[in-house]
Amino acid sequence: PEESLILAQTKSELERVLASMPRKARQVFYYRRYDGLSIKDISSRMNISERMVFKYMRTAMQSLAVGLKRESK
Repeated sequence: PEESLILAQTKSELERVLASMPRKARQVFYYRRYDGLSIKDISSRMNISERMVFKYMRTAMQSLAVGLKRESK
């Protein structure tokens, strides 16, 4: 029961942080982490350079790190 509560809270925090990040960073994160697309595939799908895919992914990861750290305090 306690583990289920912790999991539910963590999932809620993750969803909140994802919803607050810039749209393109969120899209790249979903395509990469949930859909398993390659950098090249994401670049093609979003019509952006591979360099921009990396930039948006970095932004997403930084947003997650900061947002989840803030929630754990």
